Amino acid sequence: MEGFIAVTSLQENAVEQKNFRLLWNIKRIFSFLQSKDRKRFFVLTFGGVGVAIVDAISVALVALMVTVLNDPSTIMQSEIGVRLCSIFPVFLSFENRAIIVGVGMLATFFIIIKNSCRALFEYRVVRFAAGMDRLIGKHLLGRFLNMPYGWHIEQNSSDLLLAISWRSHFGSVMLLSLINLFVDCAFILFVLASLFVVAPVISFFVVFFVGGGGCFIYRKTRTVLDQEVVLGQEYKMKISQISLKIIQGVKDVIVFSKEREFINEYDASAQRQERILARQRLFTNIPMQVLEAFGFTMLVFSMFALLFIFPMPRGKVIGIVVLLAVTAWRVLPVASRLLVSISSLRSSLPYLSKIFDYLEMQKANPLLNPASGTLLNWKQDIVFDKVDFRYKKGLPKAVHSIDFRIQKGSVFGVVGQSGAGKSTLIDLLVGLLTPDSGEILLDGKRISDLDLGRLRNLFGYVSQHPYIVDASLAENVAFGLSGRAIDMERVKTCCQMAAVDFLDELPDGFNTRIGERGVRLSGGQRQRISIARALYHKPELLIFDEATSALDKGTELAIRETIYSLKGNVTLLLVAHRMSTLEGCDSILWLDKGKVHKIGTPEEILPLLDRLSIKKQ
Repeated sequence: MEGFIAVTSLQENAVEQKNFRLLWNIKRIFSFLQSKDRKRFFVLTFGGVGVAIVDAISVALVALMVTVLNDPSTIMQSEIGVRLCSIFPVFLSFENRAIIVGVGMLATFFIIIKNSCRALFEYRVVRFAAGMDRLIGKHLLGRFLNMPYGWHIEQNSSDLLLAISWRSHFGSVMLLSLINLFVDCAFILFVLASLFVVAPVISFFVVFFVGGGGCFIYRKTRTVLDQEVVLGQEYKMKISQISLKIIQGVKDVIVFSKEREFINEYDASAQRQERILARQRLFTNIPMQVLEAFGFTMLVFSMFALLFIFPMPRGKVIGIVVLLAVTAWRVLPVASRLLVSISSLRSSLPYLSKIFDYLEMQKANPLLNPASGTLLNWKQDIVFDKVDFRYKKGLPKAVHSIDFRIQKGSVFGVVGQSGAGKSTLIDLLVGLLTPDSGEILLDGKRISDLDLGRLRNLFGYVSQHPYIVDASLAENVAFGLSGRAIDMERVKTCCQMAAVDFLDELPDGFNTRIGERGVRLSGGQRQRISIARALYHKPELLIFDEATSALDKGTELAIRETIYSLKGNVTLLLVAHRMSTLEGCDSILWLDKGKVHKIGTPEEILPLLDRLSIKKQ
C-alpha cells in the first residue's frame, strides 16, 4: 500500500541507523506527546529529583550515624560541627549519647520521608506511564481504522495485534526509563558530591575508574544488544503469526491431523527466541556485573590508600571508609538500575520504530464522529456510472465500466460466478474502496463528497460469514454497544423481523453468551443474528453479500423467506450465485469477469443463467 511499506524483515529495518538513535527517538516521542503530557513528564521528573535529594541526604546521615557510633566526638571535630557549635553554642553541652540519639533520629526521619515520597512518586510515575500506553493503543487502533480497507487486506492480523501489544514500550518502558534515568543520575550526582566534599582525591579515582569502566563495557555491548533485540522482535512476530494461525484454523489443523507440524513450527521459532532472549539478558547484565566488581575493588583499594598512602587519624579514616561503603551500598544498585534503564531504552527502539511507522502512516479518512451519525435523506436512487477499480497497480481490473441503478424501495440482485466482482462492488458501494475512475451517485450526488459516517448509516450489511463476538445475543445484535446503551425493545423488534426463533432454547434469553464466532449456534442461527444486527440501526438499504451461499438448502430457504419478508420496509440488495435466492428480485445485475454482462428482470436473467449452468455441466 502506498504510504506504508510493511516490514517483513526487521533486520533490514536495523540498517536504518536513524531509527536506532536514542536521542532522535526521544525527540520523536516528545513530538507525539501533547503539551499537558509533556508538562506532567517534567513535573514528575523534577519531583523525582527532589526524592533523590532526600535519598542522598538519608545516605549521608546513615554514614554519619555509623561514624558517630564509633566516635561521637568526630562530628564535633569536623568542619561542619565546628561551624554549627559557633552558631549554636548549646551543641557543646551535648553528651555523646545525645549526639548518637540525635543523629539516629534525624536519619530515621529522613528515611521515613524518603520512603513516603518514593512510594507516592512511583505511584504517579506508573500511572502516567500506563496512561501513555493507553493513549498509544488508542491512537494505533484509530490509525488502523482510518486506513483504507485495501490496506487491511494486505496486512497480517497478527502483526497488527502484536503492534498494539507493544504499546507498553512507549510509556511503561521508554518514558518510565527516561524518568528513572534522570532521577537516578540526580541521586548519584548528589551522593558523589558529598563524597567529593569529604575525600576529593579518593573520590576522583573511584568515580574515574568505576564510571569509566562501566561506560567502556556498555559501549562494547551496545551494538550486540541492538542486534539481539531486533532478532528477538522478528521472532516474536513469527511466533505470534504461528499462534494465531493455529488458533484461527484449529478445526482444519485437527481434521487434517497437522497438530505435530504446527507445534514443530512454533517450537523451532520459540527455541530460536529462547537463545536470543538469553543473550539479551546476558549483554544487559554484563555492564552491571562489571560495575559492581569495579565498585567493590575500588572500595578495597580506597581503604588501603587511606591506611598506607594517605595517613589520617583513625576516626577520620573510619568515617571516610563508612561513607564509601554506604555510598557503594546505595549507589551501585542505582547505577546498575541506570544501566538497565539505558538498555531498556535501546531495547525499545525497534518496537518504537515499528509503532511510529504505523502512527505516521498517511491518514485515509478521519475517524468517524458519532455526532455526525444522522441518516442522509435518501429519496430516489443509487447510480454506478462507469466505475472502474483494481486492487493494485499491475493487476487486472476487479470491476470495469460498471453502470447500473438501484431504485429506492426495490429488491435488486447481483449475480455472477466467484471472482466476478460482486463483493468488490459492495465494498465500493459502502465506501470501503474508492473507485479508480467513474462515479457512485446518491440522488445525483457523488458519495465521495458526502460524510462517510452518515453514508454508512444508510446501510445494513449481512455477510456470508458473519462476525459473532463472544458476548450476549443482545450485544451481538446491538453491535458495539453494551449495558444500558442497548435498546432492548429495539433488539426484540429486530429479532422478530429476522425470525430469530431459537430464543426459547437459550438459557438466559437475550443475555445468553453465544461464544466466540458463534460456535454454539448453527449457520442459520448466526445468519439470523446478523440480519437482526443489520436492522438494529434502522438502515434504508439492507445488503446481503452471499448471505445464504454457505447454508444447506433447507436453511437457505428459511433465510430467504426471512429476507423477502423485509420487502417494502427497506431497500434490499442481494448478492448471490444461487439463482433461487434471486427469484423475488425486481431486477438483477449479471456480472462476468468484472463487467456488466446483462441487466434485467428475473424472468429475463435466470433462464439464461440456468441454460449456461446446464451447458457448463
